[in-house]
Amino acid sequence: MTVLGVRSIDRVEGGRCMDFNQKVFERISSDGKNNLPVVIVNRASLYPFGHFRIETHLHGRPQVVLPDISTKDQGAFLAEYRRRLIETACLYAKTNRNIFYMLPIPEFDFNIPNHLARSLMRSESPPTDISIPLTEYNGRNRFTISAIKEASKTCGIQLLDPVPYLCDKEKCFGSKNGQPLYSDNNHINERGRQVLAPMFRTVFAPKP
Repeated sequence: MTVLGVRSIDRVEGGRCMDFNQKVFERISSDGKNNLPVVIVNRASLYPFGHFRIETHLHGRPQVVLPDISTKDQGAFLAEYRRRLIETACLYAKTNRNIFYMLPIPEFDFNIPNHLARSLMRSESPPTDISIPLTEYNGRNRFTISAIKEASKTCGIQLLDPVPYLCDKEKCFGSKNGQPLYSDNNHINERGRQVLAPMFRTVFAPKP
């Protein structure tokens, strides 16, 4: 997660990831290569709300630890996480680079390639493409999208929105024409990356 000063709940990796975030920010702030853009891509709703339904043993358990704030006090916990996310994005904006923040991609509650493979084994006809309602995507990500958009409004970071590429007006797709766009339930595969590729054109445009 690209949020400075917090760590994940992983006892082994939590501290290491927090240090990594700080070192990356310091490098970006000081190396002088301001012509290079920064693209921030996170599974943004995982950290404050926990895993999507596929990981039932951790359902609803936040994946971050905030100093002196219990996750049981959800209002205070979410407010502080939001503040830190926006503050981090604004600190990146002050590096005088083009900063791009990608909004969350849709998540699913099962492994998409495995689901398609089982469907093919059970039937001779092509499997129906996998999707979730757009309303489900919005419900899962409303909080983080709001925070990222506030950072954009406050600090001028640019947004990359995957929804026009992975969703229509009603559904978000995990597969197209019977082919998976994901390698599991939340990671885009090569086919999915090709679908998203046009979204990144603005990243390579000259800085205004």
